[in-house]
Amino acid sequence: MNGAQLHLLVVHLPVVGMLAALTLMTLALVRDSEAMTRTAIGFVVFGALLGAPGYFSGPYAMAVAKGFTELDEHLVEQHAIAAKAAFFASALLAAIAVKIWWDATDTGTGKATRVGLWCAMLAITWLMAWTAHLGGIIRHPEIREPVWWVFPELPR
Repeated sequence: MNGAQLHLLVVHLPVVGMLAALTLMTLALVRDSEAMTRTAIGFVVFGALLGAPGYFSGPYAMAVAKGFTELDEHLVEQHAIAAKAAFFASALLAAIAVKIWWDATDTGTGKATRVGLWCAMLAITWLMAWTAHLGGIIRHPEIREPVWWVFPELPR
């Protein structure tokens, strides 16, 4: 298995994990469920851990891809910047979530804390999805059209 194969295998996992965490936290808020809150926190931590292989395999994937095709350096750079932000934001959220989990062992998680976690999960889920989209447009020009307003210099 080369770096590109590894990267493509693992990069989708943190996106799905964070989306699952967001969904669980939404249900936890609606149902006022401490058990769902704790499960959502577990998914955040799991998603952040799954992000490490995706983030660190990126340069190897780029090296493999550069070996057989021209890459638009601007697209690769934008994807790398977004990936770094998504990875470190999810790791930070996971650390905060573990602290919240630990502190709420006896007392439970407050509503304001849950809403704050939900907002952070929403932002990071969006950031991960955007990062995935930027990765996709490196090799799939057919999906570049919707982002013309963000990157007007992209070839259409």
